[in-house]
Amino acid sequence: MRTCHAILLAIALKCSALSAQVNTDSLWQIWNDKVQHDTARLNAVQGLASAYLHHSPDSTRMYALLELEFARKRNLLKWQSRALNIIGLTYRFQSEYATALDYFEKSIALLEKTGDRNYMSAVYGNMGGVYRLQSNFPRAIECIKKSLLLAEETGDRKRAADANVSIAIMYYDDTGALDKSLEYLQKALRVYEDLNNRNGLALVYGNLSTIYLDMGNLDTALFFNEKSLTLQKTLGDLYG
Repeated sequence: MRTCHAILLAIALKCSALSAQVNTDSLWQIWNDKVQHDTARLNAVQGLASAYLHHSPDSTRMYALLELEFARKRNLLKWQSRALNIIGLTYRFQSEYATALDYFEKSIALLEKTGDRNYMSAVYGNMGGVYRLQSNFPRAIECIKKSLLLAEETGDRKRAADANVSIAIMYYDDTGALDKSLEYLQKALRVYEDLNNRNGLALVYGNLSTIYLDMGNLDTALFFNEKSLTLQKTLGDLYG
């Protein structure tokens, strides 16, 4: 019988978010400097949008709409797709899921025209996250599997590993299919080990502990829990 222990989810939002220390004043100056190349200005305004995403979605949307309008005037499909994706993320954070999905779909439509499969993988990952929040697990898994396939095709191993973790968690949440969850976690584990990605390893170890705990294999659950704890201490992740 499943014991419904918490399984951890850490899907990276694919919005090219900048660090908290980003100099927003500098980015604003670049955006408003019409002497700057279009690419520099668009990078700046997207940086502004990303910087506010987690604590002020309305501000992010304002900057992303500036980016979208600018890119449309110049018929720059690449930047339009990125602006649409970020706008979708703002609605996702405000729990307006239908609107978020609409923007993600518009972004993907443009990405299909440009052939940017790497960024398309990111947007499909975001779509899968929204479907998961809606408890629409079949659609969520479908989107994340598309993200995984595209990541593998473009050689983005980190994103592929992240997608495997997401799929594992969705199988767990949907049906409690521990065997399927374990299969995808082990795939992610091999990649994170090859990449020496300690954050990814800590996440997988913690989730493997939960899976084995639900299976009743307490010794293995404790083993992976201790491995996760050791890494979290090394990383200084007090929450983890």
